[in-house]
Amino acid sequence: MKKPYNDEQLMELVFDIVQQALAIYTSIDIDSFDIDPDMEISSLYQENLDQFEKCLFRIIDELRNQGYEIYLDFEREDLLTVFQTMNDVYLYFVLKAKNKFEQLLDEN
Repeated sequence: MKKPYNDEQLMELVFDIVQQALAIYTSIDIDSFDIDPDMEISSLYQENLDQFEKCLFRIIDELRNQGYEIYLDFEREDLLTVFQTMNDVYLYFVLKAKNKFEQLLDEN
């Protein structure tokens, strides 16, 4: 598949993928449209690291299918600490897809 050609399309693609993956692997019964950016990962996954990790790998697989080389920069044990809201997950994957995440780390 071809990468979206502008930032707006990329942001929409990542948002949809993150929202759907969070709904699929959540520990509670929730529709993807009911997941908002401020929703806490701990409330969605009730500290179930295995399910959250499956969600993240689903996001990675979907983005790779779209032509993006994506990977996680964090240890498994840190995932529920690093990603506290849906927005954290979304922003991380947008920045990774745009190759901006490492740039931000280097600047800080």
